Amino acid sequence: MAGSRKEFAGGEEKGTLRGNPERGGSHYDAPSHDSDQKNPAHDARHPPERALGESEERFRLLVESIKDYAIFELDAQGHVLSWNRGAERIKGYRPEEIIGKHFSAFYTPEDIREGRPERGLQEAAAKGRYEDEGWRVRKDGSQFWADAVITALRDEAGNLRGFAKITRDLTEHRQKDLEMAKAKEQLEVRVHERTSELEKADQSLQAEIAEHKLSEAARQELFQDRNTLLALLEVVLDRSPIGCVMNDVDYRVTYWNPAAERIFGFTREEVAGKLPYETFVPPGARPYFDSIRERVAHGDLGAHAASEHVTKDGRTIYCEWYNTPLRDSSGAFHGAGFYGAQEGRGAPEGFLQPVARSGRAPAERAGRRKDSCGA
Repeated sequence: MAGSRKEFAGGEEKGTLRGNPERGGSHYDAPSHDSDQKNPAHDARHPPERALGESEERFRLLVESIKDYAIFELDAQGHVLSWNRGAERIKGYRPEEIIGKHFSAFYTPEDIREGRPERGLQEAAAKGRYEDEGWRVRKDGSQFWADAVITALRDEAGNLRGFAKITRDLTEHRQKDLEMAKAKEQLEVRVHERTSELEKADQSLQAEIAEHKLSEAARQELFQDRNTLLALLEVVLDRSPIGCVMNDVDYRVTYWNPAAERIFGFTREEVAGKLPYETFVPPGARPYFDSIRERVAHGDLGAHAASEHVTKDGRTIYCEWYNTPLRDSSGAFHGAGFYGAQEGRGAPEGFLQPVARSGRAPAERAGRRKDSCGA
């Protein structure tokens, strides 16, 4: 370092180093004559030389006061020649404890066995500069992560006179880098795990969608089969000689087959959506029919009925009904189907018909002509 007063090859001081130790252009100055150094008048006669000496002194003080960097000189063989405050703080040695010793004292035993210190000097001598990161050893044996730069120092003739070495303690930076790397690794693991979970969820969802499509296809097929069966049933009922009527839960007519048209005289359009009391059931028979409907709605398969009805042209006819509740697969009630007897049968003797409440005597009713129906 500038201002260092250590010999390079033995004996008394031979010269000083000046310049920036980070740059390969550092030079070694030849010693001045004793007469020049001891003659106070010499400085007065040579102001540039005095200014140069002051500049070197300031540079020396600057280097020695730096605490964040270890800055020191090595001779051509690697022995320590100078030692600043930063070197003392980082490496733990006082100047008198380390000056004159080989700088390999700062390396781990493994690095020494591998020849790392000597390799650094050789590369710096050949290329002018060598930079390295690795573990270094303090005086107390503890280790720190260092970034070290070795710069070759040559005189004006190009002869190698030693090296400048600058070391930074990057332990905290390395620890932060390791923590960031660990956090990144943990994040990648979590992302991978989350991605795997999402992939499994997606596969499950796709399976559910596929299953839903199959279920939907099965449901559509079932509906098609149901519609086919209903169409076939309607064909059978349309061709049946027995009158058939179907009602919804509100007792309104939803189906009226051709036989019912022939028996009662009302077309399907005339009765569709209407209550029986509005067309073919006498108003007086409503309480009786309501009771039958309640029994059918509650699942009474024996809730059959027999009663007088009226035709479109005003005739009174006798009908017997075989009633069936209409339910879906869940058992919900959706209405009822009523199937009548064929034409040609009369009312059974003693049958209490709703119209008997009109006040006619049984004999009058018995003597009255009656038609019979299949409805």
